[in-house]
Amino acid sequence: MADGGLLAWGVVPNDDRALSLAPQAAAATLLDGVRALAAVGAVGEDQILAQSYVTPACGTGALPVQTAEACLRLAASTSELVRATRM
Repeated sequence: MADGGLLAWGVVPNDDRALSLAPQAAAATLLDGVRALAAVGAVGEDQILAQSYVTPACGTGALPVQTAEACLRLAASTSELVRATRM
């Protein structure tokens, strides 16, 4: 990350949990990971967040359309929430 790399956080479930999971829960998982990574590395939380993006877990392409759309909506909502509260 110190060299400009990006980090994808696959914090959005790729199953029916995406239909009911609140963005706040996915954001909390992401922020826990950011804090843990910053605690052991040479890069701070703000830089990690600036070089991060939210993704569904692997395998979204094989999901039913309704579930895949819910995953993508949740990823977008989670990203918006984190940006609004942390950046």
